[in-house]
Amino acid sequence: MSENPRGSRHSREVEDPVEVLIRRTGCWDQHIAVVDCMGEKGDWRQCQVQVQQFKECMSKKPSGSKESS
Repeated sequence: MSENPRGSRHSREVEDPVEVLIRRTGCWDQHIAVVDCMGEKGDWRQCQVQVQQFKECMSKKPSGSKESS
């Protein structure tokens, strides 16, 4: 029984740090659009609209917020 709460807490502690950082920027949806396009096309050059939207979103964020240490 004690395994459930500990297991779910452990899952939260092991989150992907890149995902956490991208989510903090507010650009997660644009990131997912790039990933989805890459999955469909297999070539980032065919996903330039999505890449540009992600780039524009990320450029609106202060660069100092990328580092937490």
